[in-house]
Amino acid sequence: MVAAGDAVVVRCNLTGTHREAGVRNEIAHIRWYTLRDGKIVQQWATRDDYGMMRQLGKTPKPPVNSH
Repeated sequence: MVAAGDAVVVRCNLTGTHREAGVRNEIAHIRWYTLRDGKIVQQWATRDDYGMMRQLGKTPKPPVNSH
């Protein structure tokens, strides 16, 4: 977590078990908050959905290098 002026940025990993697949996974998140008078007035977020899909086995396998 980093704070400067009216901004706070948080990077975290969330862990859990996917209900449908029954697979445990860990997903990286980044959140950016803008504060005014001690309250959150704006929020941006991103997460690693590709990483989650990879952990669930839902992405194509990379090509095998034959060299």
